[in-house]
Amino acid sequence: EGARIAAGLAASPTSAGVARTVVEALRTEIAVERVAVYVSDGERLELEAHAGFDEPPPATREPIVGARAPEGADVALSLSTRRGNAGLLVIDGAAADSFTPPFLRSLLAIVATTIASTRLLGRARRELQRARALRSVTKELTGTLDLNAVLGEVVDLTRSLFEADKA
Repeated sequence: EGARIAAGLAASPTSAGVARTVVEALRTEIAVERVAVYVSDGERLELEAHAGFDEPPPATREPIVGARAPEGADVALSLSTRRGNAGLLVIDGAAADSFTPPFLRSLLAIVATTIASTRLLGRARRELQRARALRSVTKELTGTLDLNAVLGEVVDLTRSLFEADKA
């Protein structure tokens, strides 16, 4: 079960993809009745995926204090890495109580690490796009003496660079 979740997470390069994979795997493979995944945006947690709730969970919420917090019939579990809080996993209490402590620790560690890795991968992709744009500008500057053509290319590449920052 843990291997299937890990394999699914490896194929999901975004935090939303990780969250959807976790929700699907816990619901279909382990029969967790209710599950929600929140991802940290630095200060608050944003709901990325959920299933099984009568009413949708709140779209945003505050982090919990500690590693585990009861929430009615559900349990909130912190998704933490050495660098800090990556998010929150909310599952029904019966499922949480049925998991062995080693399985639960492994599940939380895999999900937290994968969320953190997707952020690093996204940041690396943005940096690569910036580097390519700067390289292209440098190539244009050194390859032509037509000032209008150079300035037009610089403007176009600068626009694409700022579009990459919006993503």
